[in-house]
Formats: sequence, C-alpha cells, structure tokens
Amino acid sequence: MRVENRRPGAAGMGESLCLCCVAQMQQVIYKTKNLSYLKQTLEKN
Repeated sequence: MRVENRRPGAAGMGESLCLCCVAQMQQVIYKTKNLSYLKQTLEKN
C-alpha cells in the first residue's frame, strides 16, 4: 500500500484517521478469523 504525500489539512487529517480505523478493523477481523480457524483445528484433533 503506497502512501501519497498530500498537503496537510482537515480533509487530510480525516483521511488518515479513516485509514487508521480501517486498518484497525482489518486487524480485528483478521484476529477473529484466526481465532475461529484455531478453534476449528483444535476441535478436529
């Protein structure tokens, strides 16, 4: 993911905050997916 340099401003701040939120959401989703996957493998064994 490439980061573009933009002039600082309210819109830029909002954008970076939004990107941060999205990244955190993806991390949470990834973790929960991992947990469910681990649960499945544990139940199989």
